[in-house]
Amino acid sequence: MELENFDFGGQGVSYNDTETANQGNLFRKESGVDIVPGISGFATGFNNNGEWQKFTINVAKTADYDFKFFAGAPEIGGKIKLTLGNTIIASSITVPKSTGWGDYQSFTSRINLPAGKHALKIEIANAGFNLDKIEISESVVASLESNEISFSLYPNPSSEGIYHLSEVLDYEIFDLQGHLVSKDKGDLIDLSNNPSGIYVLKIGSENVKLLK
Repeated sequence: MELENFDFGGQGVSYNDTETANQGNLFRKESGVDIVPGISGFATGFNNNGEWQKFTINVAKTADYDFKFFAGAPEIGGKIKLTLGNTIIASSITVPKSTGWGDYQSFTSRINLPAGKHALKIEIANAGFNLDKIEISESVVASLESNEISFSLYPNPSSEGIYHLSEVLDYEIFDLQGHLVSKDKGDLIDLSNNPSGIYVLKIGSENVKLLK
């Protein structure tokens, strides 16, 4: 889904932009959405808080979907908000920092979508990045089994550092140096306050790499 291909309808209907000019002055010059060069074409840029675009999507079936975003973010703190119809489905997706506006890096967030035709609104919750496109695919949940234990873990990787387990389990989290980061019991693992990187989840005899 290319961000410059938002629905037609105009200001306040298919998009919201805080100023009338297309500052990138590319592609769709009938709108105030600022369009700049992207990975293989165009992207949205000059983004301000509260700006958004709407897209009509058709979801084949109710399921978890991986949203793979491509963003150029020279600043720390970028956030994306997603709304489906009148329902907020992601309030604060973190945009990882890259080396510049034109350095489009990918990151993934797992979101449940209901079947049917919907209006998807992509909003700038906190600016500081260009947004090129989103690749949406049905999620594949990793299932881990042994003689002792069986469980599922998703999403992995998680740009927000939030992971879900299929059931309540005792677990330990280690960094790559073998230092214990967290030890708890539950069905949710929260590494949102930890630095980005690779961690090791230990449940029973199973070791799983967590990517943040």
